[in-house]
Amino acid sequence: MRKLIYTSIVLCLVVALSSCTKYSFQPMHRKVVGTWSFEKVKHRPGFLKGSMDVTKNFSNWEFTFRDNGNAEAYNITNRETKAGSWQMEEYIDTYYDEDGTSTSTSEYVLRFYLRDSRGREETYVWNIGSITAKRLRASEYMGNETYTYVMARR
Repeated sequence: MRKLIYTSIVLCLVVALSSCTKYSFQPMHRKVVGTWSFEKVKHRPGFLKGSMDVTKNFSNWEFTFRDNGNAEAYNITNRETKAGSWQMEEYIDTYYDEDGTSTSTSEYVLRFYLRDSRGREETYVWNIGSITAKRLRASEYMGNETYTYVMARR
């Protein structure tokens, strides 16, 4: 019986440690660094309206977020380039129940600014859903409209 318990503990440790990668322990602002392409984009034009797949409008663009805070967008079809900067912000919401026990949740916002060759600046504010080694999921809210992005790491 004791051997079964030890074997189970070792097996659980092996499974737990093999499922974690060094990427899992990186801070959120480090996870966004890299080049991303749009895999799926959905647009909800209003509060009670359904979502539309608008991926084709974004599929030619790649976004690169560099470790030094610089950002770049590149259109692979017409070779248009936009350059700017990015930053990640964390918002912590703390809730206290009637016993005085607190629970906190974190939300991350990715803000980036891109300027095209004519000098026009675009501002993006994405609420990050998740960032894994291969996928970035985010939402952007503009009034009643919502864009939902799924991006793949290049």
